[in-house]
Amino acid sequence: MSESLARILYDSVNSRVAKFFDDSGDSLLAIAAKLRNAAGTIINPATEEKQDALISGGENQIDANNSSVAQLAPAAAFTGTGTDVSKFTSVAVTVHSDKDSAVDGMKFQFSQNNTDWDDTYAFELTQSESQTRRFQFPVTAQYFRVFYTNGSTLTTQFRVQTILHRENILTSIHRLKDVARDDRSAQVMKAAIIAQREGASIQDFYPIQADVSGNLKVTTIGTDIPSDPAALVLDFLEKSGGGESLRVDGSTTPVDFELGPTVTDEVWSIRELLLTFTADDFSFDGLSFGPNPKMTNGISVKIVKNAVATEVFLVKQNEDFLRVPGRTPLINNTGPKDVLGAAIAFQGLVLSESTNDVVRVTVNDDLTSVKLKYLTATLFAVKVT
Repeated sequence: MSESLARILYDSVNSRVAKFFDDSGDSLLAIAAKLRNAAGTIINPATEEKQDALISGGENQIDANNSSVAQLAPAAAFTGTGTDVSKFTSVAVTVHSDKDSAVDGMKFQFSQNNTDWDDTYAFELTQSESQTRRFQFPVTAQYFRVFYTNGSTLTTQFRVQTILHRENILTSIHRLKDVARDDRSAQVMKAAIIAQREGASIQDFYPIQADVSGNLKVTTIGTDIPSDPAALVLDFLEKSGGGESLRVDGSTTPVDFELGPTVTDEVWSIRELLLTFTADDFSFDGLSFGPNPKMTNGISVKIVKNAVATEVFLVKQNEDFLRVPGRTPLINNTGPKDVLGAAIAFQGLVLSESTNDVVRVTVNDDLTSVKLKYLTATLFAVKVT
C-alpha cells in the first residue's frame, strides 16, 4: 500500500471516530445522546441532574439549606433557607444543643410560596431533659425551612441536620419507660374502641362510650372481684371497748382513722365509702346528730393522694347524711333503733402504696352518748398486687 493511500484511510477513520464522539449536530453520538425524559424533553445524560431518576426509589438528600453547625449567641436564631421539597415525601430534622432553646424556639415550617410560612410546628429544647431531638414531618407544602431560636446562653454544641426522604418514614420513637411529655411529637389517631361482651351465647362487640364530660366510660365491676369477697369490705371506724359510749376510740379528739394499701406495690381501686350509724330516737330538727346535739366540727372524709389531702364530705348533723344518696336509707321503724347512712362513690379513684395514699375519716367531736349505738365507716375496694 502506498503511503498516500494509507494516509487517506487513516484520516478517514479518524474523521469518523471524531464525528462519532462529537456530541453536537447530527453525529451518531449526538443522535444517541438525545434521550428524552417522561415529559418528552431532551436531556443530556452527562449534565442533566438526577432528579427524575431519583424520584422513583432514588436517594435521600441532605438539605444544606437547613443544616448548620454554627454556634448561636444568646437569643440568636438560625434561619434556614426555604427548600423546594415537592419531589420528596418526608422531612427529618435532628437538632442537638447543649443549651436550652427559647420558648417554642424550635420551629419547622412549610410554605406554599417560600414567603408566607403558614404551616408551623413549634417545640422547645430543654437540655436537662434531652440535648438531642428528632422530628419527622410529611411534606405538606412546596417549601420547607428550619427556624431555631436559642435561649439566653451561648451554645458550644449546636448542630442541626435536615434530610429529605423519598419514602415515608416512621414517626418519632420513644422508650416506653420514658416520661411522656406534651412537647413530644406524636401522631394523633382517631379510633373507635369496642369490647366483647362476656357470658352471652352470642359474644357481640359493643362500642365503649364517653360520658358527658368526655371521660371514657370503663367499669371493672364484676370482672375484678377477688376470689375472697372479704377483701372488698374494710371496716375502719368503730366505737371503743364495745360499750354504748363512743368517745372517739377512747382518745382525745380529733382522731384520724385511715385505710389504704400497705403491701409493697399494692394498688386499691376504690368503689365506695359507706358511713352508717344507729341510734335510739333521733330526729331531723337541724340541731341533732343522732340523739346528740349537732356537732361543732363534725366528721370529715378526706382522700389523701400523692400527699395532697382533699375533703370530700363533712357530717355535722343528721341532715348531712341525706346530701349524698346512700345505700342505707333512713329507717323509721317501731323497734329501739333507727339507721342512717350515706354512700360516697369514688368511681375511678386509685390509691397506691408507693405514695402512701389513704382514705381518712376524722372524728372531731366527742360522741359520747347512751343512745348512740353504732357508728362505722366501711370502705369497698378492689386490691391488686
